[in-house]
Amino acid sequence: MPEPVAEPVPAPVAVLEAPAPLTSSPPAAVLAMPRGVFLLLVAVVVLSLLASGLLWQKLSAIQEQLARQSADAGAVAVEARGM
Repeated sequence: MPEPVAEPVPAPVAVLEAPAPLTSSPPAAVLAMPRGVFLLLVAVVVLSLLASGLLWQKLSAIQEQLARQSADAGAVAVEARGM
């Protein structure tokens, strides 16, 4: 005759709760600033870009002048060797 088999004891199972539904609230990191401050910042950015462009042009002109002077000095050196 077969021996009686004991029924398994159910193991405790952790019950997980469903996550809370997402709400469409505005992000917490939104920075509110007055219109005057924003316009001042825009003006500073525009003036900075303009100043950068003018400085770049000035630097380019200086570079061209130095290149011409270097070429002239090389030509004078070649001419002096030929004498």
